[in-house]
Order: sequence, then structure tokens, then C-alpha cells
Amino acid sequence: GADADAGRYDTFTSIRCLDCNKELDKTDPKCASMIDSVLLAQSAYMAESVEQWEEEFKTCPHTDNLDQSGAEKIAAKNLAHCSQCDLKSNLWLCMTCGSLGCGRKQYDGSGGNGHGVEHFEKTGHAVSCKLGTITAEGKADLHCYACGDEVLDKKLGEHLDKLGISISEQVKTEKSVTEINLSANLALNLSKILEEGKELIPMFGPKYTGMENLGNSCYMNSVVQVLFAIPEFVDHYLPGAIDHLNNCVNKAPQCYLCQFSKLVLGLYSGDYSQKKLAEKIHFEGVTEEELNKEEYYQDGIRPQIFKTLVAGENKDFKGGQ
Repeated sequence: GADADAGRYDTFTSIRCLDCNKELDKTDPKCASMIDSVLLAQSAYMAESVEQWEEEFKTCPHTDNLDQSGAEKIAAKNLAHCSQCDLKSNLWLCMTCGSLGCGRKQYDGSGGNGHGVEHFEKTGHAVSCKLGTITAEGKADLHCYACGDEVLDKKLGEHLDKLGISISEQVKTEKSVTEINLSANLALNLSKILEEGKELIPMFGPKYTGMENLGNSCYMNSVVQVLFAIPEFVDHYLPGAIDHLNNCVNKAPQCYLCQFSKLVLGLYSGDYSQKKLAEKIHFEGVTEEELNKEEYYQDGIRPQIFKTLVAGENKDFKGGQ
């Protein structure tokens, strides 16, 4: 498999006190959590999209009637790793008794060893909270194993306090399930293999510029590509595109002609459809032939502002769901 973004960037972090002009130890737990929070900070678009997905979450009978009569406050050291193995991430806290279990194993081998769901199967304790997603604003990932869905707990702070966790002191250090799903949706790449078994051949250069999927923009992208394949349509926008962008007195994000001008320039300039070699992802089961096969990609354009303008206040199209 190939990932256009994998390996293109290296991330280096440091933390410095500007008053003292001194670099701090980034391995210190407090510093490490701050660094994680900065790296996980969402763009305005991502935050809006996540919020729209989260609006669908509802309480369930198991969160409304959560029984914590046998709950005890948990020592901090017991929140360091899964109670059944050494995994330290993707940990789920049982909201009934405070048992900590790792998440399910995913198809690609990532995730966990499934100790969280095993605890539910043994005890019937249905609701779990993903550590690392709890924020001081009172949000967190909650999953009900009995209902098989993500859920909402209107008394989250009170319920966490029963387990010895102060919600006001929490810092988000992991992506929520919503963010993971949304990121996967945004990164969706359609198969290069047609139903007839023929492999699509990538094209590069002017007139062959792709458009990035924004989560739910594949139909919009298809329509735009069809329109800009019509010579008369291109002739209407391309000749005056640069002049309009340089002289328009309207706010560009609210001007349809500005956005069409940007689209036609992006699609026809060739600047965003240059041929680039994709970095390969090494994973279990990949063959030497697949690793040695060269695959290419182009950056394409991301019509985010155009989509926002076209979507208006339509809640079904406004975000990335």
C-alpha cells in the first residue's frame, strides 16, 4: 500500500520558557501532556466537523441508570496501563467499577487486545470511557457495549469523580473515536481497480488535477470536474480569473466568482498535479513485489472554502460527515 503523506514530514518537538529563555525537559509528564495537546489541536474545520458528528450522540438506558454503588477511587498508578496487559494507549475505563481495559484489535493489527470488551462480557458493565479523550470542558469518548454505540453521559463529571478522576484537571492526549473516524473519512481514497479488473492509470499535468475528498464532497468534486471539462465553461472563467482575484472588492470566501476563479486556476495550472513518488507503508503481509513497485501521486486541490460557500447552512453538507 502507499500513503501520499507518510514519510513526507518529520515532527520534532521542544518546549521552552520564553521568560527564562530555557528549554524544558519534554519527557516530564506535565510537559509531555501539553505537547500532545498542541499536536492534537484541531483546525476550525475539523472542530466544526467533529461537533456535527457528536451532535448525534445520545444517552442510553445504561448511562441514564449507571450503577456505581460498588465503585472505588482509582490510584493514579492503576491508570498507567491496561489491567490485563502492558498497553498504555487506547485504554477504556469501566464507568461502573473503574476497571481499565485496552480496546479491540483492529483489522490492521492496531488497537488493543480486547480486554475492555472482555470485562463487559464477564461483568455486564456496559459503559466505558476512553482515557486521554477526557477534557476539562466535560467531553469524552463513551461507548456502551450493550447498545453497541457511542453514547452521551450528562453526568460525566460526577461519575468520573466517583472513580477519583477530577474532570477539571484533565488534558486531552488522544484522538477520540469520532476524530479517528472523521480522519479516515477525509482520507478516503477510492480504489484504483475498476469493476472490470482494469487498473486506473494516474494522469499528471494541466487539466489532470484531482480534487481532495473532504469527507462528503466526492459528488461535488465529480460535478465540478465535469463542468470544468466543458470548453465553454472553462473559457468563461479562465481568461479573467487572475484579474478578478486581484481586483474583486468582495470578501473572497463569500464571492462565488472568486471561488470559481480559484478552482479553474487550480485545475488548469498544473501546479497541483505534478508527479510525485509515494512513500510505501511497511506492514505485516506486504510482499516484496508490492514494496518495490513504484506508485505516484499528485497533491491535487482542496476546495474547502468553495464547499463551505456552496453548503451554506445545510447541516448535512456543511461538515465532513
